[in-house]
Amino acid sequence: MKFLFAFFLIVAVTSVEVYAQCDDNKCNSGCRSQGNIIGVCRKDDSCLCVAAPPKCDSNECDSGCKSRGNILGRCNGDYLCECAPKCDSNECDSGCKSRGNALGRCKGDSLCECVAAPKCDSNECDSGCKSRGNSFGRCKTDTLCECVVVVQG
Repeated sequence: MKFLFAFFLIVAVTSVEVYAQCDDNKCNSGCRSQGNIIGVCRKDDSCLCVAAPPKCDSNECDSGCKSRGNILGRCNGDYLCECAPKCDSNECDSGCKSRGNALGRCKGDSLCECVAAPKCDSNECDSGCKSRGNSFGRCKTDTLCECVVVVQG
């Protein structure tokens, strides 16, 4: 399970042009011809040009993420930088258990691996318990095998 966090999505306003009455199509095409991603008419009939955010630089993204305590950063598409946080073993374990798994453990620095609880098999449970010196074994829940020792008095 990877946790990824995004940053660096900056939208810049490059220019505002005022018309007698703003025309959506002219505003948009005019802004795009100047290298912006979109042009939008505002209520005051001005045309607002919105520039594209800066392209994601993989080295900048990686070093930026690492400077904030993450394992790595990588570009996802042209503009999005995603950070992979360090795996916290307690957070991983409790998160996995809350979703019905037996446990969660960190695999490497950033990956949290959930381990599903196997279903209890009554024959396997009984023979496993007997092989360890117990009187018998029984399934206590769907996933829990309980070994029982009968004390004769």
